[in-house]
Amino acid sequence: MNKLYFILALGISSVVSTVLAAQATPAPVAALSTNQQAVKKIFDELEKVANSSASGNSAESQLITIYKSHTDHNTLWDQVFPKAAADPSKYLEVKTAFESFNARLFSKNLGSFKGASIKIGREISTEGGGSVSVQTEIKKPSSSTKVTWVLLNGKITNLVVDGISLVVTFRDQLNDLDRQYPDPKQLALHINNAGK
Repeated sequence: MNKLYFILALGISSVVSTVLAAQATPAPVAALSTNQQAVKKIFDELEKVANSSASGNSAESQLITIYKSHTDHNTLWDQVFPKAAADPSKYLEVKTAFESFNARLFSKNLGSFKGASIKIGREISTEGGGSVSVQTEIKKPSSSTKVTWVLLNGKITNLVVDGISLVVTFRDQLNDLDRQYPDPKQLALHINNAGK
């Protein structure tokens, strides 16, 4: 009887030890997908500039470099101004002006990441075009912003900030400007002067 009790006690002790060890070991964190990693990398680069001593033109230049290296300009442009596809050379100056304007806008609006953190959410594949959306929440001490990063091959093709699509907003604005300035040279000049 004592031998049976000893074996039983040893068995229970082993089970308890295994359970306690499992409780003490944190559950593995789900690995980020390639696209989630791309978003995290962009955020980390933005945050690094925001937390550095860079300011003024130096910070803007660094932020523009980040924007240009992580954005698929051609896909973004095709979504914003599909009219240009019919005659790309006619609208080349407009496209160049738009890219510069967008980079300046990006640097002004996303340059305030000091003290911010990012929570990477789920990834959603888009039907057809191969785009992927990565949902995030950017938290600052006094606010929180939901940002969906739309990526194609790891490059930004759209941002949706608190439900407002950058592509849709730019498309509407550019179509309005195109009606006001039907000459592509005038349109490019107006875009170049915007936001300066």
